[in-house]
Amino acid sequence: FDYSGYLEVPHGDGSVTRHPFQSSYTVIEPTATVSATMMNVLYAGIDNPISISVPGVANSTVSATMTNGKLTRQGDQWVAHPDKVGEEAVVSVMAEMDGHPMKMSETKFRVRKLPDPSPYIAFKDANGNTNRYKGGGRGLPKTQLMSAPGIEAAIDDDLLNIQFKVLSFETVFFDSMGNAIPEVSAGDQFSQRQKDSFRRLSRGKRFYISRVKAVGPDGITRDLAPIEVIVN
Repeated sequence: FDYSGYLEVPHGDGSVTRHPFQSSYTVIEPTATVSATMMNVLYAGIDNPISISVPGVANSTVSATMTNGKLTRQGDQWVAHPDKVGEEAVVSVMAEMDGHPMKMSETKFRVRKLPDPSPYIAFKDANGNTNRYKGGGRGLPKTQLMSAPGIEAAIDDDLLNIQFKVLSFETVFFDSMGNAIPEVSAGDQFSQRQKDSFRRLSRGKRFYISRVKAVGPDGITRDLAPIEVIVN
């Protein structure tokens, strides 16, 4: 749209000078940008970083709400914490325009459960650093196995680093006749019977950790894959 006009400037001698002007402006549809900064979906039970911006509008005048969870501002960033798996989370963005709130956008996200974590034995190496043994490979020294308190589980890929709570597990040993001898844990800790079985293991022997149950921040209990422990 074009507009024009003039300014009249009076002077001390009574004369007036006229200064014409003209300009234009463009009207665009209200818009906002909403994106997940860590992943293209939202995971239930954890904080998901969200980027929300409205071009040409100060962040301080932008507000947002979310269904199926909680949305909070942290400086110029936002954090979405969805509740229910399988139910959409809708992010609605408002901005103050000419002193009045205006709806900018409505963005829908799918909410998924967290991927299954990997069980592991946490142990300290010779330098005192904590490591995770996830089974197989070159094995685990017997001294480090004996000093480990129990089993842990976590997602530790490039996107997520989330700890789970192990509820229970079993260890399965084999006697000289090849018979399986299962031993039940004390929650996420090795039971005394399991530790006694560790002491009897010689180098090169192996056992299995199976029936691992763990619960994550999404509240979902899941069965995890077994791991093979080789004693070296």
